[in-house]
Amino acid sequence: MYLLEQYKIASLDEAHAKYLIKNLNVNEANRLVNEMAGKIFWFNKKAVFNKATAEHIALFKSLISYIKSCINYDVLKHEYNQNGVRIQRESTSLNCDAYGRALLIDKHWSNFLLLDFCHRYWVNHVTLEIVCYCEGDLITRTAIDIEMLQQEMNDIYQWHKEND
Repeated sequence: MYLLEQYKIASLDEAHAKYLIKNLNVNEANRLVNEMAGKIFWFNKKAVFNKATAEHIALFKSLISYIKSCINYDVLKHEYNQNGVRIQRESTSLNCDAYGRALLIDKHWSNFLLLDFCHRYWVNHVTLEIVCYCEGDLITRTAIDIEMLQQEMNDIYQWHKEND
């Protein structure tokens, strides 16, 4: 479900919307920005399926600015998994091979797990990061030490061994 619908952002006043936003994590806030930007885009294109009003668009523009400043000033909490590893969610327009080639230019990155042509993992033992690419979605996991990184790699490998 979309966050705009889930939290009924368009029906809130700005103060209540900002209060709700402060309880989101960075990944959820970025997702909300993308949803509001999409509404603004289709409103400007005068798309008949877009139900947003001029008042909604004004609210969305204000909230996008607010969210970006919250992210810049590190006001919002980060997402962590059960192992305590920080999770960052993004997307890319590159295909899996092109993204992998770009990542592997930095010699600290190496292939970790290849599942198929559109789902792959890479690991960087210097920055303690694991990147997962799946159909354009990127999930970066950042550990705080090498033991945590190794545990996360083991868990990923074990999960795919049991579920693929």
